Amino acid sequence: VCKALELKFTKLVEGKLTIEGVKGDHYDGEFTNDNVTSVSIIFQEVETFPYRITDFFKNVQDIEISSSKMKLIVPEDFQEHAKLKKLNLFGNFITTLPSGLFRYTPLLETVDFGYNRIKYIDVDIFDAVPNLHQAIFVNNICTGQEFIQGFDRNDVQYLVETFILRNCQP
Repeated sequence: VCKALELKFTKLVEGKLTIEGVKGDHYDGEFTNDNVTSVSIIFQEVETFPYRITDFFKNVQDIEISSSKMKLIVPEDFQEHAKLKKLNLFGNFITTLPSGLFRYTPLLETVDFGYNRIKYIDVDIFDAVPNLHQAIFVNNICTGQEFIQGFDRNDVQYLVETFILRNCQP
């Protein structure tokens, strides 16, 4: 429905990557930034999760930051994303999924961490996301080459407990 032509990023003193501005066109004049439900950042240099996305797009439910050299995510990255349903962080450099990562995203249904460098996943990683029905971890250091994907909450929990946590603990 729209195309963001430019996102202006600024690094703050605390090291947080912040979106300072957005330029772009909505293809249909009836749409505004409030109609945007999906944000994609692909093939950019975004080492940390960008803050202030919801300052511009209040109704974002789907975020993709793929192949963008992201190294770190923490629970606070998602404080402004209570509406988030789908998170795709495919093809980055993430090594750790810390405790309580999704405590601010209770509506989350799908996550994709495929092709990262994950070595450690905390045991409570998905405790706060009862709607999660798909989790993809293919080709990470601790998950190996297997295609690990669940299709409902029970599948995801089984896979996390049986395959992922067994191999992804220190």
